[in-house]
Amino acid sequence: MERTVTLADLAGVARFSPYHFLRMFKRATGHTPHRYLTLLRIAEVKRLLERGVTVVRAAQLCGFYSAAHLSAVFVRETGVRPSRWQPSGKPARL
Repeated sequence: MERTVTLADLAGVARFSPYHFLRMFKRATGHTPHRYLTLLRIAEVKRLLERGVTVVRAAQLCGFYSAAHLSAVFVRETGVRPSRWQPSGKPARL
């Protein structure tokens, strides 16, 4: 069963208050936890697209609500549409 991990959950594991955890995480990574997770998900989407996985399947595998949601986040983060990362030819099946 999937469960949303909150800032309070992460802070609890680190034994910090949520606000202190947020400051320390950002100091260590340069990003908030949410942005860091988004960047990790986009990196995985890129890897899948380069392997020929469809945009719809990459969205499903990486936890996006829909292909449209993935596309909006992908364009915001990379400046290009996800389909630009797909090689021409037959998509892989996952």
